Amino acid sequence: MSDPRYSPPRASVDTSGLERGEGAPPGEPLRIGGWLYLVALGLSVTAIRGTYQMYSVYWPIFRDGYWPKLTTAGGAGYHVLWAPLIVGEIVGNLCVIALSVFALTHFFRKSRKTPRAAVVCYSFGVGLVLVDYFVSGFIPAVANNRSASNSELFRACFSAAIWIPYFLVSKRVKNTFVR
Repeated sequence: MSDPRYSPPRASVDTSGLERGEGAPPGEPLRIGGWLYLVALGLSVTAIRGTYQMYSVYWPIFRDGYWPKLTTAGGAGYHVLWAPLIVGEIVGNLCVIALSVFALTHFFRKSRKTPRAAVVCYSFGVGLVLVDYFVSGFIPAVANNRSASNSELFRACFSAAIWIPYFLVSKRVKNTFVR
């Protein structure tokens, strides 16, 4: 039984390095944690989703013969903007995939390039969705069904509105991505 009048001496414990890992020197970057887990998940999902879209949306346009129907004057679904829209979406999606992989690579290396890469990735994603939304609005077949475009626009803007400021002002980001 312990005596309530007696309290054992307390050792001074330095907790400043707990986020850095066992035995890590003070100059080492913080471990990836907190909200950064969501960033890693989001960038991974973006790369995977973009790759999936390339095979499930764009590849069938060429494989199944829709390209000539959409881009040849007099075709059943012809519109002058189909060709630039589809090519622009393919190139844009390839860029988003590449930017996501680039940002993830630097993210897990805790590179100083990570914040800039993430900001560019999110900014480019918003720009791509805005241009796509604007151009596709001129094609009647697309303009009549905008629900998917609306949700994509919201998703891109919402993500950018959260993560761009986070990467620009967060102390955790500044202390994690230092290599």
